[in-house]
Amino acid sequence: MAEVVPTAVDRGPRAEWLSALVRSPWLWVGIVLLGLGARCRQYLANPSFWYDEAFLVRSVYECSFTELIGPLPSRTITPPIFLWLLRACYQEIGPQEWSLRLPAFCAGLVALGLMFPLARCWLGAPGWLWAVGFCALSTHAVNHSFEVRPYATDFLLTILILLAARIYLSDDSPRIRRRAAVGLLMAAALAPWLSFASAFVLAAASLSLFVDYWRGRERRRLAYWLGLNGLLLATSFFVWFVQARHLYYPGLKEEWTVVWGGFPRDYAPGSVLLWSLQAPERVAHYASTGLGVPLLVLGVLGLARCWRRSSEEGLLLGGPLFLAYFAALVGKYPFADRTLFFLAPCVWLLATEGLLTVGECLPRARVALAVLVLGLMAPGLVSTVKFCYRVKPKMEYREALAYVHNQRRQDDAVWNWCTDLNAVYSEHIFPWQPAGDDPADPDAAARIAGARPLWVISPDNRVDEMTDPLRLLSVRQTVCRQFLGVKVLRFDPAR
Repeated sequence: MAEVVPTAVDRGPRAEWLSALVRSPWLWVGIVLLGLGARCRQYLANPSFWYDEAFLVRSVYECSFTELIGPLPSRTITPPIFLWLLRACYQEIGPQEWSLRLPAFCAGLVALGLMFPLARCWLGAPGWLWAVGFCALSTHAVNHSFEVRPYATDFLLTILILLAARIYLSDDSPRIRRRAAVGLLMAAALAPWLSFASAFVLAAASLSLFVDYWRGRERRRLAYWLGLNGLLLATSFFVWFVQARHLYYPGLKEEWTVVWGGFPRDYAPGSVLLWSLQAPERVAHYASTGLGVPLLVLGVLGLARCWRRSSEEGLLLGGPLFLAYFAALVGKYPFADRTLFFLAPCVWLLATEGLLTVGECLPRARVALAVLVLGLMAPGLVSTVKFCYRVKPKMEYREALAYVHNQRRQDDAVWNWCTDLNAVYSEHIFPWQPAGDDPADPDAAARIAGARPLWVISPDNRVDEMTDPLRLLSVRQTVCRQFLGVKVLRFDPAR
């Protein structure tokens, strides 16, 4: 038999160095610290609220705990417990940006920490290090950790449910399994009140536990499974009735369909097929920006590997993706953008399983595998380094409003495009009330501009829309100040 000779790519110090690098825990400790630093840097910089946050923040300021249950004035539908956390922060700490962002920040940090035990109980070395690296360097994991939205808590609850279900299915200690079983029951009772998307992960865990029961046919496992599902169904029904059903109003569904592609545009076979082919890539891309196709391919390999090893594991990781896809197909849950972030841990674990499959298929191509791992981490590494030293708010509205306040005279009028942002800052964060009129529509603004100075605060993409009613008037523009995402203009009557 001919002797197998290692290829040139696998020989020499370069191969040994690269192979050791991607297996070194010190590299990944540094990456995790970098991700932690990026999250802290952005949160502690305390950037301004932007309009998407203001819709929710204003309701939190102005509604009691009881009034936060059900449809909100802004029609922003959010899980009740998350709203209560925000309201508690407002009452106990204050109305500032960092106060309202505290729940998401804590959820993001805890989720990063819990990726360690989740990845370790799922993957062997060095794969679990790579999965943690994906989490630490995820652009959206950083972004959602310092905004007043529930996506970081969605992400955290996915990790907790996957961890509890995995321990229940695989741990040899009866005591630890009992604790995991209690944890799943608590998640079934509470998680949907904190995260609508957690119902998909719990349903996938239920399917996995049923397969586990079917293998052994033990009555106690069947009783536990029935109890878990009864609790989950009851909780999901109450959450839907009290809060989630208010999501289905025409404007929001149209936006998610046309703008974000979260639902098929129509149900013609061709449209549904095209949408279905694009949907999996969206999940992978949102988990790790720019890596949609590579992570999708690796995820498919990883799912096949999981399924061969254990159908329970395959259901646990792949189930939430398929359940969310079918919910979108029937028009119940948008399958796009931030609503998919709760699936990120599933994507990272499956992609890492795919990387391990590549390593098993090409055991001698150590350099190629090391380059692949480092290449997948590179985009996230670059963006995370930027997050560590540069703060880039989505909109510097607070700075723009403060500038107008410092420059305006007592009889000047101010016209704000976003009334919610104006109310958040003028009525709650800034203790002053603007003197003079605050026109609510273009006609009122035009009437005021013809008589006295008018300040216009507008997002960059709405400047022409807001200033168009003033073009036919005898006014002159005397101030133009650009802030990030927002522009300040002043118009004076022509004399």
